[in-house]
Amino acid sequence: MPNDGVADLLHTHEFLLQEMSAGNAVLFCGAGVSQGRYPTWRQMLQELAAEAGLPTTGVDSLDLPQWYVEARGRAALEARLVRLFDAPAAPTRLQRILARFPWDVIFTTNYDRLLERALTDRGREVDVVIEDTQVGRVAEHSRTTLVKMHGCVSRPHSLVVTREDYDAYDRQHPAIITYLQSLLATRTFLFVGFSLRDPNFRSIYRIVQQVLGSFRRYAYAILLERSVNPYVLQYWRRQRLLILPLAGPIQVRQFMAQAQETANRWAARRRQLPIILEGLGPERDRLRAQVEALVEAADAAAERIRLPLLAEMRERGDELRSGRLGAQLWSQTTAEERQQLYSLHNLLQLLEEIGLPVPARRWLHLGNTLYELEKWDLALQAYRQVHRRLAQGGWDDPTVHPKEIAGDLARCYLSVAQARLDAFRRISGDAAVVLDLAEYEWAEDHLARCILDAEGRLDRDWLSQRPADLAEYGYVCNRLAE
Repeated sequence: MPNDGVADLLHTHEFLLQEMSAGNAVLFCGAGVSQGRYPTWRQMLQELAAEAGLPTTGVDSLDLPQWYVEARGRAALEARLVRLFDAPAAPTRLQRILARFPWDVIFTTNYDRLLERALTDRGREVDVVIEDTQVGRVAEHSRTTLVKMHGCVSRPHSLVVTREDYDAYDRQHPAIITYLQSLLATRTFLFVGFSLRDPNFRSIYRIVQQVLGSFRRYAYAILLERSVNPYVLQYWRRQRLLILPLAGPIQVRQFMAQAQETANRWAARRRQLPIILEGLGPERDRLRAQVEALVEAADAAAERIRLPLLAEMRERGDELRSGRLGAQLWSQTTAEERQQLYSLHNLLQLLEEIGLPVPARRWLHLGNTLYELEKWDLALQAYRQVHRRLAQGGWDDPTVHPKEIAGDLARCYLSVAQARLDAFRRISGDAAVVLDLAEYEWAEDHLARCILDAEGRLDRDWLSQRPADLAEYGYVCNRLAE
C-alpha cells in the first residue's frame, strides 16, 4: 500500500492518471530508471577521466567526453561506452513496473537496452527508433514505440555524449525532433529518472521551450525531495513542468505501481466487457451468461472453420507444383472460404480487445494455419497473442515449449520482412536494394531467446532439436549488418 505522501500525490494529480488510462500519456525515462545496473552520468565521467588522465575539477559535464575524444579518438569512446552500458543485466524493479503501463510511446536518453527488455518480457512488441530513418516505423496503435534520443549501444555511432554531439543534435535528427514536438503539443509527458541538473533533461526541455513556448501542455516530472525546494517548484511550474517530489527510490516505485494499478483499472472500466457488466446491476448475470456462451461458441467455431478448410486446401495442393505451396493453396480458395478465415481471425481479435480471451492454443493453431497459407501478417498477429499470453503467465500447454513459440514468431517476422523486401525490389526495379526493417531486429531478439540458455550460453539441448534456429540467427545478423 502507498504511504500517505504517495497517496496524496496520486489524489492531487488525478489528471495524470486519467491521461495514462486514456492512452494519452508519454513516458520519458532518464538514467535513474537504470540505477544500480549501470553507471550514472557522473560515474561515467569519472571513469572516462581516470582512464584518459583528464582533469575533473571545474570541468563542464559535456566537455570531459569531448576531451576524451581529443585524447583517444571517437572509436575509443564508443567502445568504452559499450563496455560500460552493454554488460549483461536484468531490468530494474522500476523498469518492470513501468513496462506494465499501456504506453504506446516512450522516449529515453539512456544508452542501455534494459527498458526494451522489460517491455518484451511483458510480451510487448517494441519499435526501437534510434535514427531519423527509423521514424517511419512508428505504429503507435499496434506496438510500443521506444525512441532512444541519445542513441543505443547496439549502434555505437549513434551515441550522443560529447559537446559536439549535443550542439549538432537538432541538425542531425530533425525527424526525431519533429516527432517529439508533435507529441508535446497533444500528449501529457511524464519524466522519470532525471535530475533537474541533468544535461540530458535540460537539453530536452530547452527544445520544448523553444518550439512550443507558452502554448505547450503541462508536463510532469518525478524527482527526489532532496533536489526540490519551494523556489524550484515555483520556477518549473512557470515553465509548465509540475514536479512530483518523493522521498526516495522506494517511494518512486510505490507511486508508479499504484499509478499503474489505478490507470489500468480505469482503462478496464471503459474497454473490458466483463468489468463493464459488473456495473449493470440486475442485468449483469443474464448478460454475462450470454457473453460466456459467445466465447464458447467462438472457440468451437474456430476449429469447425479452420480444420475442414485446411484439409480441403491440402487436398487441392496435391496437384500443385512445389515452391510457394502456401501461396498456391491460397489462390485456390473461394471468396467465401477466405472470408470465413478473415472473419474468424477478426472475431478472436475483437474478443481479446474487449477482455474476453479465447484459449491461447486457438491462436497458435490459427497462426500455424495462416503461416502455412503464407498469410504472414495475419499469422504474425496470431503468434503475437500466443507470445503475449506466454509472457504474462497465461500459457499452460506442456506439450509446446516456449522456445518453439519464440521460433515460430521469429520465422514469421522473417517471412514478413522478406515479402516486403521482395515487393519493394519489384517496385523499385533494384534487386540489390536493402531495407532497414524492424522485423529483422524482432526476429533477432526472439531467435536469441531460442539459441541461448538463462546464463547466455548456447542452449545445446534445444539446438539438438531445432538446429535451424542457429542458422536463422546467423542469417538475421547478416541482414542487420547490411
